[in-house]
Amino acid sequence: MKYLDIRTRVFPVIFVFACSIFSILFLFFYDFFFKSIDQIFAKQNNEILVNIAQNIETQELAFRRACKVLHISRNVQLKFSTIGEDRVHPTLLHDLQKLLLVWHEKQDNDSYFSGLYLSKNGEPRAAVNFNDNDSSSNNPIGSSANSYEQDISDSQTQPIVPSRLNQEVVQTWPKNTMPRRGSHVISSPDGVLLLRTVFPIADRKTGDPNGFLSIDRLLSSAFNWSGPDDELLLIVDTSSDLLVYDSKNLGNSDRRIGDRHPAFADLVYSVNNVDIPPYARISVDGKELIVTRHAITKLQWDLIHVTYLDPYIGAPKTRGQFLVAGAIIFVFVVGGVVYILTKRVQTRSNDLEIANELVSNHSRLLEQELKTAHDMQMRLMPIENPVVDGFDIVGSCRPATEVGGDFYQYYRLNGSRIAVTLADVTGHGMQAAVPTMVFSGLLDTQIGYTSAPHDLMPRLNNSLHRILEPRTFVCFTVAELDFEYSRVRLSNGGCPYPYIFRADSGTIDEITLSALPLGIRAQSTYTVEEITLNEHDLVVMCSDGIIEATNRVGEILGFERTSDAIRYAGISGYNGTALVDHIFSQVEMFTQGCIQEDDQTMVVIRSNRNSPVVTN
Repeated sequence: MKYLDIRTRVFPVIFVFACSIFSILFLFFYDFFFKSIDQIFAKQNNEILVNIAQNIETQELAFRRACKVLHISRNVQLKFSTIGEDRVHPTLLHDLQKLLLVWHEKQDNDSYFSGLYLSKNGEPRAAVNFNDNDSSSNNPIGSSANSYEQDISDSQTQPIVPSRLNQEVVQTWPKNTMPRRGSHVISSPDGVLLLRTVFPIADRKTGDPNGFLSIDRLLSSAFNWSGPDDELLLIVDTSSDLLVYDSKNLGNSDRRIGDRHPAFADLVYSVNNVDIPPYARISVDGKELIVTRHAITKLQWDLIHVTYLDPYIGAPKTRGQFLVAGAIIFVFVVGGVVYILTKRVQTRSNDLEIANELVSNHSRLLEQELKTAHDMQMRLMPIENPVVDGFDIVGSCRPATEVGGDFYQYYRLNGSRIAVTLADVTGHGMQAAVPTMVFSGLLDTQIGYTSAPHDLMPRLNNSLHRILEPRTFVCFTVAELDFEYSRVRLSNGGCPYPYIFRADSGTIDEITLSALPLGIRAQSTYTVEEITLNEHDLVVMCSDGIIEATNRVGEILGFERTSDAIRYAGISGYNGTALVDHIFSQVEMFTQGCIQEDDQTMVVIRSNRNSPVVTN
């Protein structure tokens, strides 16, 4: 099956897959957005809850420490070990009454409402209203001293009269009810909301309760929290799962949280990270809630904070749902249009496939021709560098395309001489490939007649001027090396000036050889420079593709950077191969992966001052 047929046939699958991915992404970002809002609420509510918990813990622990003298002291425990259920010595009741009053005076706290001592069966024994200024109402025996003494003498025969207790306090205690340890909310006869805390009075030997102490405080002083209508605060006693406080319904106090708020009883809180506290997002009666929890371990209390989200995100969430639905519909509509257009294109796919095949075949033929041209051009250059005793001669060419206009070659001459040449024909690619091969053949012919640069250069120039098209020319450098005397004669026409590095001084200079490229004008003059090489001296010839290598901002490598790179390699003692590799690596580092626009060629002659013998 043809490629286009496959592509158009599988498009419906791709279309459905892409639309599904976009739909999932819309839903994901919708969920992510509102989840982020949830986390913001959770973090904010947790900060509120932590502050509330710190205040409650501080006040509650201080209150419980203050109450220890009323139920843990040895004196109180001994008194309750002698209190019976039917008859109680009036002196003991008076002492308990007095203890409550004296304790309250020392506290200097107006939030304490009343105190009550009860027997182990829940019968009131001493009751004090801390806010009652009438001392007689807080006296269980009588109001006068004479009556008090008379009651002491009669205490063995007269039973306890509950009506003699402070009835306002006694009425707050339900009849026939066993005391339960802990705290819960009650209402006084005049409607004041109180927080009642019950402490056991333990027998010093057995540890069993002989009685109980109940202290009532103003609820507003214990839980000073007034949240908005869309928030709820619950305080749960973890030892019994009973509600201590319910900001929405105080009647839920002393009831199981599972009965009154089953949604919060066994709630699982998410764990995100250190920045987002644990929270739960639930739906109760169609309302979205954010729930955070904070434990007060010392009190065995859990504080639960609930925020009703509907006032905040109800309308935005509805609009967001419409927006997501609209976006998904839009994706499918646009996808459908694209699908219809694709079906229309499918009818023309076969013709396009045929055309592509023709283009591909043509491209393959062109690639084969370019490869053939490349192989031919590479054969113009030496397969390996010459081995010359006392000298290291290395060359390398990197065409910008499959074929180019640069080449270099070595020619062994009579005696102890070798000619090193480097040429750069106008342009690059196929434009320069044919003139390059023409010049290579011409050079092979002419150098057979004469290798002396002062004769070779004019001969080549005259020949090229006759056979090359106008505006086509050849930049050419030749170096005739006499390795017996360590001398090199150079001539140059249009190429960048050769470089000479002197190892003894560590300096580098350009060998100034100015002349027109070959083939421009029939009569041109070409000078020759003769140089004697010492040990580790370098002669470097290169084409302008190296000098003019360009980076991403349009800056060229330039002569100075090239000179610095050659000098560094010379000082470092690089051999010819290492020097060529170093220069090309500097070019690549400078251009930063930019496309090579011109051919790059380099030839290096390094003097080692060994025996001047040529070996094959």
